[in-house]
Amino acid sequence: MHVCFFSMAKGWGGGELLLSYLLESIAELGVESSLITRHGSPMASWAKQRPGLRHFEVLGHFLSRPACRQVRSWVRRHKPDVFVLNDPHAITQGGIAAWGLCIPRIGIRHTIFRVNALKHRWLTEHLVCVSEAARDACLAVGLPRAKTSVIHCGLPSPQVHAEQVAGIHEMFTVAAAAVNDSAPARHLLGVGSLISVKGFDTTIRAVAKGVEKGKNWHLWLAGEGEKRAELEKLAVDLKIPDRVHFLGFRNDIVTLMSAVDVFVSSSRSEGLPLVLVEAMQVGCVIASTPVGGCCEALRVNKNTQSPFAEIFTPDSTEDACAAIERATDQNPLTEGRRATARHWAVETFSQQNMAKKHLALYEAICSGHVAGA
Repeated sequence: MHVCFFSMAKGWGGGELLLSYLLESIAELGVESSLITRHGSPMASWAKQRPGLRHFEVLGHFLSRPACRQVRSWVRRHKPDVFVLNDPHAITQGGIAAWGLCIPRIGIRHTIFRVNALKHRWLTEHLVCVSEAARDACLAVGLPRAKTSVIHCGLPSPQVHAEQVAGIHEMFTVAAAAVNDSAPARHLLGVGSLISVKGFDTTIRAVAKGVEKGKNWHLWLAGEGEKRAELEKLAVDLKIPDRVHFLGFRNDIVTLMSAVDVFVSSSRSEGLPLVLVEAMQVGCVIASTPVGGCCEALRVNKNTQSPFAEIFTPDSTEDACAAIERATDQNPLTEGRRATARHWAVETFSQQNMAKKHLALYEAICSGHVAGA
């Protein structure tokens, strides 16, 4: 089998990271794969570092006739068995470019918002959703269940080195020493693009509320995005600029997770956040909102309770503050809860299992035997 993947993303996010893991695992299983990317994108740079990967860069502008012709010509020449479209732009351009070539077009839905029913119905033969929440968003706009499958994200086992964690602890110590506070310092971590949907403003407000209550909390935010200046101003307005630390883009997320006291996810909407799965695999204490795929990852029940995390309502400063307080309250149950979460995440969100499920689906589609998963 030859699987061709298509990524038109300009940047590097969870969908691109997931695609890189999928490509690596498929190669390990001995399956032929190739990748089409947007010219000059981070995904293209990643591909160039994999000498064994057949790679093609689209040179034209998105949806231009030359770009569509390039993609169509490449696909016709190499004749993949399936064409996997990893993001909304890839579904649009790849779906049009491969129209009529008798090659199954498989889209991947990483998020639960902005589902274009017409596009997904006509430009793909099947959709892989990273969570039941992502599938529900597709069903809500009228897509047939039989056209969708759920395959959870898969991540490699985290590799954490003690000396690197020690370096992060030293950074924490310096930051805590700069604040005149005799209470024990507790360090919180948020990870993701600095955009509205991630709810980092709620986290910052919760930290300010905690400081008002006498808590010596420090928030570390790893990521970049359009809301950075606004979030920095919010920290200043709330008089906690020395307690909110903007780290920018980091490639040592699991090390940060291993060093902090609590991982906080204040998202307003999620398909299935990879960083939450990573936090579970590392064994973080977690405080999170129960949105989208977070509920599946954290096994949130009908009473909005999780065996793995403290749950709080999106956009609620009071609720977030209380959840962080509970999470920072170390007790005899904490270690057992972390171990259970770690075991669940490693077993459920395995990189190898993800690849095997994808390949099984591709083979079923090619043989004409596909039912709603």
